[in-house]
Amino acid sequence: MPKRTLLFYLVGASFLLMAAVGLGGALTPLVTAFILAYLLYPLINILEKRGVGRNVAATAVLILVMLALTYLMIHAVPLLVAQGKELVARFPDMLARTLARIEAIARHYGYTLQLDRSGIVELVRQSLSGVGLKQVLNVTRMLSGAFSGVLHSLLAIINLFLFPVFFFFVINRYEEIRMEIQRLIPASKRQSVAEFSAQADAVLSGFIRGQLMVALILAVLYCIGFSIVGVPFALFVGLATGLLSIIPYVGATLGFLTSLALVLAIAPDLTAVLGLVSIFAVIQGLEGLVITPRIVGDKVGLGTLETMLALIIGGNLFGFTGMLMAIPMAGILRLLYLRARETCIEAEPAG
Repeated sequence: MPKRTLLFYLVGASFLLMAAVGLGGALTPLVTAFILAYLLYPLINILEKRGVGRNVAATAVLILVMLALTYLMIHAVPLLVAQGKELVARFPDMLARTLARIEAIARHYGYTLQLDRSGIVELVRQSLSGVGLKQVLNVTRMLSGAFSGVLHSLLAIINLFLFPVFFFFVINRYEEIRMEIQRLIPASKRQSVAEFSAQADAVLSGFIRGQLMVALILAVLYCIGFSIVGVPFALFVGLATGLLSIIPYVGATLGFLTSLALVLAIAPDLTAVLGLVSIFAVIQGLEGLVITPRIVGDKVGLGTLETMLALIIGGNLFGFTGMLMAIPMAGILRLLYLRARETCIEAEPAG
């Protein structure tokens, strides 16, 4: 790389770092505006192609998003937090009844099953008190802090007004910003970088936008299904099951085990259990055969083994956040590997 080019990059990186530090609290609405613009740009682009002006489309989409978030924060979030707290408090006792029910069912069919009920319940109680309750309280404190910050902090109010300004700026200059970033790439590498960027964008946008939509659809279906079957705390458990489906295998597994334990604790017979199994079978079938193929497709390009390895590695390295980002990051690493293999190995002459 020529020295002048390297110097240009170093100076540019220094200015970006200074700007990030200088923005202070305004950096958060700026980054949020970029992320939201990236996620919503296809929708705004569709509206624009149908004759709606970009400013009108951006305003309408932003208003809908803000109204939805306001409704959730005022009505849905307090209910979910209350259900979460009650579930954490009551789950150990309900689990004890579930284990006793499993032993009774086993005896009914001629099997002797001795479960360490006290040990299992105590382990779950400790886990919930150390992790689950802590997470619920953290969410409560975060939401309370957000409300108090917006209502009482002048800086938060300023940032709140900065967000739509940044959002409209990014949306109106979306293509220009993207082209300017491409111009910063050396001409000799511009074509290959553009091809890789298009592939990486397909992975990221396809997975993030698509998986979020799939998770919301599944959350609605699980909430409805759990309510029909009579699962306690159906809203909280259904929403958590759907949203956790962003992490493959995790949401369905945790949701099924939790809802099964809750149903066994209160159901007078096995009818509700059969109903719950049917609900999961139907929703999982819809997800695998209809919802995910139509919305997400196979844009990431990972098989089952690669997906599981990515989840394990991401979880071990970065915890829950690592599991959330493991799949798209693994997809991008796969693209890097394929491009490197093509460039470094397959391009070499034979012999």
